[in-house]
Amino acid sequence: LSHASHNPSAALGGFEATPLEIAGAYTVFATGGHAQHPFWVRLVNRGEETIWQESSTNGARYSARATFLASDVLRGVLREGTGKNASKWGVGPDAGGKSGTTDGYTDAWFAGFTSEIAVAVWVGFDQQKPTGMTGSQAALPIWARFLSWSGLSEGEIKPPSGVGQVEICNETDLPPCPGCAQSRREWFSTGQVP
Repeated sequence: LSHASHNPSAALGGFEATPLEIAGAYTVFATGGHAQHPFWVRLVNRGEETIWQESSTNGARYSARATFLASDVLRGVLREGTGKNASKWGVGPDAGGKSGTTDGYTDAWFAGFTSEIAVAVWVGFDQQKPTGMTGSQAALPIWARFLSWSGLSEGEIKPPSGVGQVEICNETDLPPCPGCAQSRREWFSTGQVP
């Protein structure tokens, strides 16, 4: 169901990008800030013999703290957002991602990551007819089942130095005061707590 197999230059969302390019962008979350150039096929085997193997190439490096904090927001999508159904297919708590649906339901996608892999799934028609489904309805189940099948759906994403968790009031988004009814733990850069 990958659109790229039919038309690798199709538009996704508000800008043109292929599922491969989207997956490549999400590699920074799986690697702690080291972008990886994606490729279609990793290796070809004949029995025990490796006939051909792609060597991955590194792209830009980004702040480990910034990518960890952004990845925590994307992990929240799977904890309590549009991706929360991923756990029923065995996707672990450290996975993160984002669903997307274009106007008129012509494109449904989900892009996400674990500590070992970044994957983007697109569902739609080459003729840009409506699918009638959102990204979380059409693409998320494919993404989650693939991750579960691959054995790469678990894996802890460790926080880098310079970040820490702080208790935050759900009502004020500030550290809780004595009368705070409900709070949650959030990651912040050291010295940046509200």
